Amino acid sequence: MTTAQTVLPNKRERLVEAAKLAFYHHGVSTTTLADVAALAAVPLGNVSYSFRTKDDLLAAVIDAHLRELRARFARWDQDIACGRGSRLSARARTSWHVMAARTVASGRK
Repeated sequence: MTTAQTVLPNKRERLVEAAKLAFYHHGVSTTTLADVAALAAVPLGNVSYSFRTKDDLLAAVIDAHLRELRARFARWDQDIACGRGSRLSARARTSWHVMAARTVASGRK
């Protein structure tokens, strides 16, 4: 595993990226904030400064994933609007909109 420091200069972004990697490879329950700090190459105190709890860090990881998905689907929407999209991407876009509607209806972001 590489450290997040090689890619992202912002400590908070590095922590989120490091948490993504750690949660993926080791699971949320076994990953500690110290593991994330070491992977991001930041002092442990910076984790506590940026995120009060591991749940807050997990929420930031989920938000980052959602932003990435929204950006990807927005690109697909553009491709479809320009006639470059495939039927598969149109189906994925429809599924995304249904999932987003259910999420909003349930009160989650």
